[in-house]
Amino acid sequence: MAHATAVPRRLPYLLIAPAALLMLGFIAYPVLSVFYYSLQHYNVTKPWKNGFAGLDNFTRIFTEDPLFWSTLGFSAKWVVVQVGLQLALGLVLALLVNQTFVGRAFARALVFSPWAVSGVLTTTIWMLLYNPSTGLSRYLADAGIGAYGTSVLSDTGTVFWAAVLAELWRGVPFFAILILADLQSIPRDLYEAASVDG
Repeated sequence: MAHATAVPRRLPYLLIAPAALLMLGFIAYPVLSVFYYSLQHYNVTKPWKNGFAGLDNFTRIFTEDPLFWSTLGFSAKWVVVQVGLQLALGLVLALLVNQTFVGRAFARALVFSPWAVSGVLTTTIWMLLYNPSTGLSRYLADAGIGAYGTSVLSDTGTVFWAAVLAELWRGVPFFAILILADLQSIPRDLYEAASVDG
């Protein structure tokens, strides 16, 4: 009897063990590998100079590299803008498709479809849209807006926002799905009580 009760207790751990091992292999190993190489002198063209570097690489980055701080600031700007806009726009979309209206199922499919597109295909689509010869800029130039041959990806003033727009197209639906799932989990009684209370 004692043996029969011991097996069900171990069963959940046995069932999640394959997934846990895969996560350990695909997440923990790359992180530890990057940390290991960050402490090494590693140059594939000069392997005889490879060896343990200690914290020299970090010291050089923080004190001697002129691009590190500007790159770090750019990355922080990217994260703040992307997360902020994806959260705000995702909330708006989730609130819209959470309403009851004719064609709601089609609207939800339309809103969520960019998230189902692969990253490679998304990149290809936006590269074609931003292409100065065949993309949107050519048609805008045909309409008298802008000049021929201009590309938003080659201008330092517009490339950031062009990349932001492309990433928002794919990222906003993911936030909308998560927020909509939370909205759907709220009982109708709370909505009715809120409408009664004003």
